Amino acid sequence: MGNQGSSLRPTEDFSFSNRTAVPRLSGRSHRSLPSEHRHDHLFDVVIQLKHEDKDIYSCFFPSDDDGVLLTASKVEQTTFLRHNREFSSIRLWDLNRRQINTGFLADFPRSFKSCDFSPDGQMVVCIFSEDSLALVRMRSWKTTSAEVIHMRRFWRKRRGLLLCCSFSPDGRSLVVASKLTGDVSHICIVDIATKKVVRKMTSATHSSSKIRGNARTCVFSPDGLFLAVSCTSGQLIVFDTQDFHIHSSLDLDYDSSATCLCLPFRHPSRSSLNPHMQCWYLFDPRFGHKYLTSCVEDGTIQTWSLSSDEPGLTCVQFAYALQTPWQKIRSAAFSPDGSMLAVGTSDSKILALNSESLSLLFVLNAHLQPDGLRTWYQNTEVSCLAFTRTCQQVAAGYKDGRVRVWQLPLILNLQHMCRLVVINRVPACEIPQLPLPSHVIRYLLFSPLKQF
Repeated sequence: MGNQGSSLRPTEDFSFSNRTAVPRLSGRSHRSLPSEHRHDHLFDVVIQLKHEDKDIYSCFFPSDDDGVLLTASKVEQTTFLRHNREFSSIRLWDLNRRQINTGFLADFPRSFKSCDFSPDGQMVVCIFSEDSLALVRMRSWKTTSAEVIHMRRFWRKRRGLLLCCSFSPDGRSLVVASKLTGDVSHICIVDIATKKVVRKMTSATHSSSKIRGNARTCVFSPDGLFLAVSCTSGQLIVFDTQDFHIHSSLDLDYDSSATCLCLPFRHPSRSSLNPHMQCWYLFDPRFGHKYLTSCVEDGTIQTWSLSSDEPGLTCVQFAYALQTPWQKIRSAAFSPDGSMLAVGTSDSKILALNSESLSLLFVLNAHLQPDGLRTWYQNTEVSCLAFTRTCQQVAAGYKDGRVRVWQLPLILNLQHMCRLVVINRVPACEIPQLPLPSHVIRYLLFSPLKQF
Protein backbone atom coordinates (compact mmCIF):
# COMPACT_ATOMS: atom_id res chain seq x y z
CA MET A 1 0.00 0.00 0.00
CA GLY A 2 2.84 2.41 0.48
CA ASN A 3 4.41 4.15 3.41
CA GLN A 4 2.52 4.52 6.64
CA GLY A 5 3.71 7.53 8.55
CA SER A 6 2.05 7.06 11.92
CA SER A 7 0.58 4.58 14.36
CA LEU A 8 -3.11 4.03 14.92
CA ARG A 9 -5.08 7.03 16.02
CA PRO A 10 -6.30 6.90 19.63
CA THR A 11 -10.02 6.50 20.23
CA GLU A 12 -11.12 8.76 23.06
CA ASP A 13 -14.51 9.03 24.76
CA PHE A 14 -15.78 12.42 25.86
CA SER A 15 -19.10 12.81 27.61
CA PHE A 16 -21.47 15.60 26.69
CA SER A 17 -23.86 17.09 29.18
CA ASN A 18 -26.24 19.07 27.00
CA ARG A 19 -28.29 16.59 24.98
CA THR A 20 -30.28 19.38 23.36
CA ALA A 21 -27.14 20.06 21.30
CA VAL A 22 -27.71 16.84 19.34
CA PRO A 23 -28.40 17.64 15.64
CA ARG A 24 -31.93 17.59 14.26
CA LEU A 25 -32.85 13.92 13.90
CA SER A 26 -35.40 11.93 11.98
CA GLY A 27 -38.68 10.93 13.62
CA ARG A 28 -38.70 7.57 11.85
CA SER A 29 -36.90 4.39 12.78
CA HIS A 30 -34.16 3.35 10.40
CA ARG A 31 -35.09 1.17 7.41
CA SER A 32 -32.30 -1.14 6.29
CA LEU A 33 -31.83 -2.48 2.80
CA PRO A 34 -32.19 -6.29 2.91
CA SER A 35 -28.88 -8.12 2.51
CA GLU A 36 -28.64 -10.56 -0.35
CA HIS A 37 -26.00 -12.40 -2.38
CA ARG A 38 -27.29 -13.37 -5.79
CA HIS A 39 -24.21 -14.95 -7.33
CA ASP A 40 -22.47 -16.51 -4.32
CA HIS A 41 -19.74 -13.88 -4.47
CA LEU A 42 -18.31 -12.32 -1.34
CA PHE A 43 -18.63 -8.84 -2.86
CA ASP A 44 -21.59 -8.65 -5.18
CA VAL A 45 -23.59 -6.05 -7.09
CA VAL A 46 -27.11 -6.54 -5.71
CA ILE A 47 -28.87 -3.59 -7.41
CA GLN A 48 -28.18 -1.84 -10.70
CA LEU A 49 -29.98 1.37 -11.68
CA LYS A 50 -29.90 2.44 -15.31
CA HIS A 51 -29.67 6.09 -16.34
CA GLU A 52 -29.86 7.48 -19.84
CA ASP A 53 -27.21 9.95 -18.69
CA LYS A 54 -23.51 9.17 -18.85
CA ASP A 55 -22.23 11.49 -16.13
CA ILE A 56 -23.54 10.56 -12.68
CA TYR A 57 -21.73 12.93 -10.35
CA SER A 58 -23.49 12.53 -6.96
CA CYS A 59 -25.32 9.92 -4.95
CA PHE A 60 -26.57 10.05 -1.34
CA PHE A 61 -28.43 7.89 1.15
CA PRO A 62 -30.64 9.63 3.74
CA SER A 63 -29.68 8.92 7.33
CA ASP A 64 -32.83 6.99 8.23
CA ASP A 65 -33.53 4.91 5.12
CA ASP A 66 -31.07 2.66 3.30
CA GLY A 67 -33.78 1.87 0.76
CA VAL A 68 -33.77 5.38 -0.75
CA LEU A 69 -31.02 6.72 -2.99
CA LEU A 70 -30.66 10.21 -4.44
CA THR A 71 -28.69 10.50 -7.70
CA ALA A 72 -27.65 13.57 -9.66
CA SER A 73 -26.43 13.43 -13.24
CA LYS A 74 -25.44 15.67 -16.11
CA VAL A 75 -27.51 15.31 -19.28
CA GLU A 76 -26.54 16.46 -22.77
CA GLN A 77 -29.14 16.71 -25.50
CA THR A 78 -28.99 17.88 -29.10
CA THR A 79 -32.03 19.86 -30.24
CA PHE A 80 -33.52 19.75 -33.75
CA LEU A 81 -31.40 22.83 -34.56
CA ARG A 82 -28.32 20.83 -33.52
CA HIS A 83 -27.71 22.97 -30.48
CA ASN A 84 -26.23 21.14 -27.53
CA ARG A 85 -28.26 21.62 -24.35
CA GLU A 86 -26.97 20.69 -20.89
CA PHE A 87 -29.07 20.26 -17.77
CA SER A 88 -28.92 18.48 -14.42
CA SER A 89 -31.25 15.61 -13.61
CA ILE A 90 -32.07 14.73 -9.97
CA ARG A 91 -33.71 11.35 -9.27
CA LEU A 92 -34.90 9.67 -6.10
CA TRP A 93 -34.91 5.86 -6.26
CA ASP A 94 -36.78 3.29 -4.17
CA LEU A 95 -34.19 0.52 -4.08
CA ASN A 96 -36.60 -2.09 -2.74
CA ARG A 97 -38.89 -1.59 -5.76
CA ARG A 98 -36.17 -0.58 -8.27
CA GLN A 99 -38.24 2.40 -9.35
CA ILE A 100 -38.01 6.20 -9.45
CA ASN A 101 -40.16 8.30 -7.14
CA THR A 102 -42.40 10.13 -9.60
CA GLY A 103 -42.97 12.86 -7.01
CA PHE A 104 -39.32 13.86 -7.15
CA LEU A 105 -37.78 13.79 -10.61
CA ALA A 106 -36.33 17.21 -11.38
CA ASP A 107 -34.55 18.52 -14.45
CA PHE A 108 -32.75 21.85 -14.13
CA PRO A 109 -31.93 23.97 -17.17
CA ARG A 110 -28.18 24.13 -16.55
CA SER A 111 -25.61 21.59 -15.47
CA PHE A 112 -24.57 22.42 -11.89
CA LYS A 113 -22.75 19.63 -10.08
CA SER A 114 -23.81 20.26 -6.50
CA CYS A 115 -26.55 18.73 -4.35
CA ASP A 116 -26.81 17.38 -0.81
CA PHE A 117 -29.13 15.53 1.61
CA SER A 118 -29.92 17.01 5.02
CA PRO A 119 -28.70 14.92 8.00
CA ASP A 120 -32.26 13.90 8.91
CA GLY A 121 -32.96 12.80 5.33
CA GLN A 122 -35.99 15.08 4.95
CA MET A 123 -34.54 17.78 2.66
CA VAL A 124 -32.52 17.99 -0.52
CA VAL A 125 -30.72 21.12 -1.69
CA CYS A 126 -29.33 21.61 -5.18
CA ILE A 127 -28.31 24.50 -7.41
CA PHE A 128 -31.32 25.46 -9.52
CA SER A 129 -29.83 28.25 -11.63
CA GLU A 130 -26.91 30.65 -11.66
CA ASP A 131 -28.25 32.61 -8.68
CA SER A 132 -30.83 30.40 -6.92
CA LEU A 133 -31.07 27.18 -4.90
CA ALA A 134 -33.86 24.62 -4.89
CA LEU A 135 -34.77 23.28 -1.43
CA VAL A 136 -36.98 20.19 -1.62
CA ARG A 137 -38.76 18.88 1.49
CA MET A 138 -39.74 15.22 1.45
CA ARG A 139 -42.68 14.74 3.79
CA SER A 140 -43.12 11.15 2.63
CA TRP A 141 -42.05 8.92 -0.23
CA LYS A 142 -44.77 10.26 -2.53
CA THR A 143 -45.18 13.78 -1.14
CA THR A 144 -42.62 16.51 -1.77
CA SER A 145 -42.64 20.28 -1.84
CA ALA A 146 -40.03 22.68 -3.14
CA GLU A 147 -39.03 26.28 -2.63
CA VAL A 148 -36.44 28.47 -4.31
CA ILE A 149 -33.86 30.50 -2.38
CA HIS A 150 -32.66 33.49 -4.41
CA MET A 151 -29.07 34.28 -3.53
CA ARG A 152 -28.77 37.50 -5.53
CA ARG A 153 -30.35 39.49 -2.70
CA PHE A 154 -27.32 38.59 -0.55
CA TRP A 155 -24.84 39.77 -3.20
CA ARG A 156 -25.61 43.51 -2.86
CA LYS A 157 -26.89 43.93 -6.43
CA ARG A 158 -23.86 42.21 -7.95
CA ARG A 159 -24.12 39.42 -10.48
CA GLY A 160 -22.65 36.05 -9.63
CA LEU A 161 -22.56 32.31 -10.19
CA LEU A 162 -23.34 29.65 -7.58
CA LEU A 163 -20.60 27.03 -7.28
CA CYS A 164 -21.50 24.60 -4.50
CA CYS A 165 -23.78 24.12 -1.49
CA SER A 166 -23.96 21.78 1.48
CA PHE A 167 -25.93 21.23 4.70
CA SER A 168 -24.42 21.84 8.12
CA PRO A 169 -24.17 18.77 10.41
CA ASP A 170 -27.19 19.90 12.45
CA GLY A 171 -29.29 20.39 9.30
CA ARG A 172 -30.39 23.90 10.29
CA SER A 173 -28.25 25.89 7.86
CA LEU A 174 -26.56 25.78 4.46
CA VAL A 175 -23.14 26.84 3.31
CA VAL A 176 -23.21 28.40 -0.16
CA ALA A 177 -20.14 29.32 -2.22
CA SER A 178 -20.40 31.73 -5.16
CA LYS A 179 -18.24 33.66 -7.59
CA LEU A 180 -19.23 37.31 -8.01
CA THR A 181 -18.28 39.77 -10.74
CA GLY A 182 -14.68 40.84 -10.51
CA ASP A 183 -13.67 37.26 -9.61
CA VAL A 184 -14.68 37.82 -5.99
CA SER A 185 -15.29 34.69 -3.90
CA HIS A 186 -18.38 34.81 -1.69
CA ILE A 187 -18.98 32.14 0.97
CA CYS A 188 -21.87 32.41 3.41
CA ILE A 189 -23.95 30.35 5.84
CA VAL A 190 -27.73 30.69 5.39
CA ASP A 191 -30.24 29.82 8.09
CA ILE A 192 -32.88 27.57 6.54
CA ALA A 193 -35.76 28.68 8.77
CA THR A 194 -35.32 32.44 8.28
CA LYS A 195 -33.59 32.40 4.85
CA LYS A 196 -31.09 34.93 6.19
CA VAL A 197 -27.30 34.99 6.08
CA VAL A 198 -25.90 34.39 9.56
CA ARG A 199 -22.18 34.48 8.63
CA LYS A 200 -20.27 35.27 5.49
CA MET A 201 -16.82 35.75 4.03
CA THR A 202 -15.79 37.54 0.85
CA SER A 203 -12.34 37.54 -0.68
CA ALA A 204 -12.54 41.33 -0.86
CA THR A 205 -11.88 41.43 2.90
CA HIS A 206 -8.64 40.78 4.78
CA SER A 207 -8.74 37.14 3.60
CA SER A 208 -8.28 38.05 -0.08
CA SER A 209 -4.51 37.56 -0.04
CA LYS A 210 -4.90 33.98 1.18
CA ILE A 211 -7.51 32.67 -1.26
CA ARG A 212 -6.70 31.80 -4.87
CA GLY A 213 -9.22 30.48 -7.34
CA ASN A 214 -12.89 29.69 -6.84
CA ALA A 215 -14.54 27.25 -4.47
CA ARG A 216 -14.97 23.72 -5.79
CA THR A 217 -16.40 21.89 -2.76
CA CYS A 218 -17.46 22.79 0.79
CA VAL A 219 -17.31 20.23 3.60
CA PHE A 220 -18.29 20.78 7.25
CA SER A 221 -16.45 18.96 10.00
CA PRO A 222 -18.81 16.46 11.72
CA ASP A 223 -18.99 18.66 14.82
CA GLY A 224 -19.70 21.78 12.74
CA LEU A 225 -16.80 23.81 14.16
CA PHE A 226 -14.84 24.02 10.91
CA LEU A 227 -15.56 24.35 7.22
CA ALA A 228 -13.12 23.00 4.61
CA VAL A 229 -13.31 24.70 1.20
CA SER A 230 -11.30 23.34 -1.72
CA CYS A 231 -10.47 25.74 -4.55
CA THR A 232 -9.86 25.33 -8.27
CA SER A 233 -6.23 26.35 -7.74
CA GLY A 234 -5.57 23.22 -5.67
CA GLN A 235 -5.78 25.10 -2.40
CA LEU A 236 -7.64 24.07 0.74
CA ILE A 237 -8.93 26.71 3.15
CA VAL A 238 -10.20 25.72 6.61
CA PHE A 239 -12.54 28.28 8.18
CA ASP A 240 -13.55 28.58 11.81
CA THR A 241 -17.36 28.70 11.59
CA GLN A 242 -17.72 30.79 14.77
CA ASP A 243 -16.36 34.00 13.25
CA PHE A 244 -15.46 32.79 9.72
CA HIS A 245 -11.76 33.57 9.91
CA ILE A 246 -9.20 31.40 8.10
CA HIS A 247 -7.83 28.90 10.58
CA SER A 248 -5.50 26.88 8.31
CA SER A 249 -4.67 26.26 4.66
CA LEU A 250 -2.98 23.72 2.44
CA ASP A 251 -1.63 24.10 -1.06
CA LEU A 252 -0.79 21.63 -3.80
CA ASP A 253 1.75 24.05 -5.27
CA TYR A 254 5.17 23.90 -3.64
CA ASP A 255 6.13 27.32 -4.99
CA SER A 256 3.10 29.10 -3.58
CA SER A 257 3.23 32.12 -1.31
CA ALA A 258 3.02 32.11 2.47
CA THR A 259 -0.65 31.11 2.43
CA CYS A 260 0.45 27.58 3.28
CA LEU A 261 0.63 27.17 7.04
CA CYS A 262 2.13 23.69 6.98
CA LEU A 263 4.19 21.39 4.79
CA PRO A 264 2.93 21.08 1.20
CA PHE A 265 1.67 17.87 -0.30
CA ARG A 266 4.54 15.61 -1.24
CA HIS A 267 4.68 12.78 -3.75
CA PRO A 268 6.73 9.61 -3.07
CA SER A 269 9.19 10.84 -5.71
CA ARG A 270 9.68 13.99 -3.57
CA SER A 271 8.40 16.21 -6.36
CA SER A 272 5.56 18.63 -5.68
CA LEU A 273 2.12 17.76 -6.98
CA ASN A 274 0.42 19.47 -9.89
CA PRO A 275 -1.90 22.18 -8.52
CA HIS A 276 -4.42 21.38 -11.28
CA MET A 277 -4.96 17.88 -9.91
CA GLN A 278 -8.33 17.28 -8.34
CA CYS A 279 -8.35 16.51 -4.63
CA TRP A 280 -11.04 15.24 -2.25
CA TYR A 281 -11.06 16.35 1.39
CA LEU A 282 -12.92 14.28 3.99
CA PHE A 283 -13.24 14.60 7.75
CA ASP A 284 -13.03 11.38 9.74
CA PRO A 285 -16.61 11.04 11.10
CA ARG A 286 -15.40 9.57 14.41
CA PHE A 287 -13.34 12.49 15.65
CA GLY A 288 -15.25 15.72 15.05
CA HIS A 289 -12.72 18.03 13.42
CA LYS A 290 -9.50 16.40 14.62
CA TYR A 291 -8.54 14.48 11.45
CA LEU A 292 -8.87 15.52 7.81
CA THR A 293 -8.01 13.15 4.96
CA SER A 294 -6.91 14.35 1.52
CA CYS A 295 -7.12 12.11 -1.57
CA VAL A 296 -5.27 13.47 -4.61
CA GLU A 297 -6.18 12.01 -7.99
CA ASP A 298 -2.66 10.61 -8.53
CA GLY A 299 -3.17 8.25 -5.56
CA THR A 300 -1.58 10.25 -2.75
CA ILE A 301 -3.61 9.93 0.46
CA GLN A 302 -2.65 11.86 3.57
CA THR A 303 -4.23 12.30 7.00
CA TRP A 304 -3.86 15.71 8.63
CA SER A 305 -4.28 16.60 12.27
CA LEU A 306 -6.25 19.79 12.96
CA SER A 307 -6.25 21.52 16.32
CA SER A 308 -8.78 24.13 17.38
CA ASP A 309 -6.18 25.87 19.56
CA GLU A 310 -3.36 26.31 17.05
CA PRO A 311 -3.51 27.18 13.33
CA GLY A 312 -2.06 24.85 10.74
CA LEU A 313 -2.39 21.19 9.83
CA THR A 314 0.13 18.45 10.58
CA CYS A 315 0.53 15.37 8.38
CA VAL A 316 0.27 12.28 10.57
CA GLN A 317 -0.24 9.57 7.97
CA PHE A 318 0.70 8.95 4.36
CA ALA A 319 0.04 6.24 1.76
CA TYR A 320 -0.02 5.74 -1.99
CA ALA A 321 -3.24 3.88 -2.77
CA LEU A 322 -3.31 3.10 -6.49
CA GLN A 323 -2.21 -0.26 -7.83
CA THR A 324 -1.09 0.74 -11.35
CA PRO A 325 0.55 3.92 -12.67
CA TRP A 326 -2.29 4.65 -15.12
CA GLN A 327 -5.00 4.63 -12.46
CA LYS A 328 -6.49 7.88 -11.15
CA ILE A 329 -8.66 8.59 -8.13
CA ARG A 330 -12.09 9.88 -9.17
CA SER A 331 -14.10 9.80 -5.91
CA ALA A 332 -13.76 9.09 -2.20
CA ALA A 333 -16.02 8.58 0.83
CA PHE A 334 -15.83 7.49 4.47
CA SER A 335 -18.18 4.87 5.87
CA PRO A 336 -20.54 6.32 8.54
CA ASP A 337 -18.67 4.54 11.34
CA GLY A 338 -15.33 5.85 10.03
CA SER A 339 -13.72 2.42 9.86
CA MET A 340 -13.37 2.36 6.07
CA LEU A 341 -12.28 4.80 3.37
CA ALA A 342 -13.56 3.94 -0.11
CA VAL A 343 -11.75 5.30 -3.16
CA GLY A 344 -13.19 5.12 -6.68
CA THR A 345 -10.73 4.86 -9.57
CA SER A 346 -10.68 5.60 -13.28
CA ASP A 347 -10.80 1.89 -14.24
CA SER A 348 -14.09 0.81 -12.61
CA LYS A 349 -12.57 -0.26 -9.28
CA ILE A 350 -13.41 0.69 -5.70
CA LEU A 351 -10.50 0.38 -3.28
CA ALA A 352 -11.58 -0.16 0.34
CA LEU A 353 -8.92 1.09 2.76
CA ASN A 354 -8.60 0.72 6.51
CA SER A 355 -8.98 4.28 7.78
CA GLU A 356 -6.54 3.64 10.65
CA SER A 357 -3.56 2.36 8.66
CA LEU A 358 -4.63 3.22 5.05
CA SER A 359 -3.91 -0.41 4.16
CA LEU A 360 -5.93 -2.12 1.43
CA LEU A 361 -8.83 -4.27 2.68
CA PHE A 362 -10.42 -5.41 -0.59
CA VAL A 363 -11.19 -4.31 -4.17
CA LEU A 364 -14.61 -4.09 -5.84
CA ASN A 365 -14.26 -4.48 -9.60
CA ALA A 366 -17.50 -4.07 -11.56
CA HIS A 367 -15.85 -5.34 -14.73
CA LEU A 368 -15.58 -8.80 -13.15
CA GLN A 369 -19.30 -9.05 -12.34
CA PRO A 370 -21.58 -11.43 -14.28
CA ASP A 371 -23.00 -10.31 -17.63
CA GLY A 372 -25.64 -7.62 -17.20
CA LEU A 373 -23.97 -6.19 -14.10
CA ARG A 374 -20.48 -5.49 -15.34
CA THR A 375 -19.42 -2.18 -16.91
CA TRP A 376 -19.77 -1.65 -20.63
CA TYR A 377 -16.06 -1.10 -21.07
CA GLN A 378 -12.94 -1.72 -19.01
CA ASN A 379 -11.99 1.85 -18.04
CA THR A 380 -15.26 3.11 -16.58
CA GLU A 381 -14.73 5.84 -13.99
CA VAL A 382 -16.30 5.56 -10.54
CA SER A 383 -17.52 9.15 -10.27
CA CYS A 384 -19.26 9.09 -6.84
CA LEU A 385 -19.64 6.90 -3.75
CA ALA A 386 -22.12 6.67 -0.85
CA PHE A 387 -22.42 4.25 2.08
CA THR A 388 -25.65 3.14 3.69
CA ARG A 389 -26.07 3.97 7.36
CA THR A 390 -25.62 0.33 8.34
CA CYS A 391 -22.28 0.14 6.44
CA GLN A 392 -23.54 -3.03 4.73
CA GLN A 393 -23.85 -1.57 1.21
CA VAL A 394 -22.04 1.05 -0.85
CA ALA A 395 -23.53 2.76 -3.92
CA ALA A 396 -21.27 3.84 -6.77
CA GLY A 397 -22.05 5.96 -9.81
CA TYR A 398 -20.21 5.01 -13.00
CA LYS A 399 -19.52 6.83 -16.23
CA ASP A 400 -21.38 4.16 -18.21
CA GLY A 401 -24.69 5.53 -16.92
CA ARG A 402 -25.19 2.94 -14.15
CA VAL A 403 -25.45 3.16 -10.37
CA ARG A 404 -24.38 -0.12 -8.78
CA VAL A 405 -25.11 -0.99 -5.16
CA TRP A 406 -22.52 -3.38 -3.72
CA GLN A 407 -23.17 -5.80 -0.88
CA LEU A 408 -20.38 -5.66 1.70
CA PRO A 409 -19.55 -8.38 4.22
CA LEU A 410 -21.37 -8.14 7.53
CA ILE A 411 -19.36 -6.46 10.26
CA LEU A 412 -18.96 -9.15 12.94
CA ASN A 413 -18.82 -6.77 15.85
CA LEU A 414 -21.19 -7.08 18.80
CA GLN A 415 -21.37 -3.32 19.40
CA HIS A 416 -22.18 -2.67 15.74
CA MET A 417 -24.82 -5.43 15.63
CA CYS A 418 -26.50 -4.02 18.75
CA ARG A 419 -26.47 -0.54 17.21
CA LEU A 420 -28.25 -1.83 14.10
CA VAL A 421 -30.97 -3.44 16.23
CA VAL A 422 -31.55 -0.22 18.19
CA ILE A 423 -31.65 2.18 15.21
CA ASN A 424 -33.97 -0.16 13.30
CA ARG A 425 -36.53 -0.02 16.11
CA VAL A 426 -36.13 3.37 17.76
CA PRO A 427 -36.55 6.64 15.82
CA ALA A 428 -33.39 8.71 15.83
CA CYS A 429 -35.08 11.66 17.55
CA GLU A 430 -35.95 9.41 20.53
CA ILE A 431 -32.48 7.87 20.98
CA PRO A 432 -31.14 10.86 23.02
CA GLN A 433 -33.94 10.23 25.55
CA LEU A 434 -32.90 6.64 26.23
CA PRO A 435 -31.47 5.99 29.74
CA LEU A 436 -27.98 5.34 28.42
CA PRO A 437 -24.56 6.97 28.99
CA SER A 438 -23.78 9.91 26.75
CA HIS A 439 -20.97 8.15 24.89
CA VAL A 440 -23.36 5.27 24.05
CA ILE A 441 -25.92 7.80 22.73
CA ARG A 442 -23.23 9.27 20.50
CA TYR A 443 -22.25 5.82 19.27
CA LEU A 444 -25.84 4.96 18.35
CA LEU A 445 -26.24 8.24 16.44
CA PHE A 446 -22.88 7.94 14.64
CA SER A 447 -22.11 11.26 16.30
CA PRO A 448 -18.44 12.37 16.48
CA LEU A 449 -16.60 12.31 19.76
CA LYS A 450 -16.04 15.82 21.05
CA GLN A 451 -12.44 16.96 21.01
CA PHE A 452 -11.29 19.76 23.29
